[in-house]
Amino acid sequence: MRDFLIVFVVIGFACNSKENQLTLPNNIIFKIAPEEYLKKPDQNELKHYSSNFNNSKIYQIPLFKLLIHNQYTIYFGIPFEIKNLDVFNARSNQIQETSNSYLVDTLLYKIKYMIGNKYIIEEYHIFDSHSSYITFTETLSDSISNLFFHENVIKNRFFY
Repeated sequence: MRDFLIVFVVIGFACNSKENQLTLPNNIIFKIAPEEYLKKPDQNELKHYSSNFNNSKIYQIPLFKLLIHNQYTIYFGIPFEIKNLDVFNARSNQIQETSNSYLVDTLLYKIKYMIGNKYIIEEYHIFDSHSSYITFTETLSDSISNLFFHENVIKNRFFY
């Protein structure tokens, strides 16, 4: 419960200044919460991302940005030459084949599963017909993963 309150308060009080936002391609804005910061990924983070999230011959989701918080990590990917819905369907099938425990929300385009001891929430974001992003939120906390999966914590932070 404590984790839930911390994340809720942190995200709820995100400021509107330019330092607290990430500008994505096509002038999509993502609000950064006060305790989050952008980080240039190191080799281990790039390898982790590639092996867990960008690991198919069918699609490519290059890592665009990495956002760090002491309770979670958010990887921003931009699908390359494929529609978000096609990636969502392929990832859903892939996770069903490889994971014993997962949740799929086909209305909000979210998938929740585990890799080792980490909870992963994939979210698919489509703006207009030409801007697509995929976020992969990774946390050790079940309550934080539930918050990200059941609420629109990430989706409500995008503006265009």
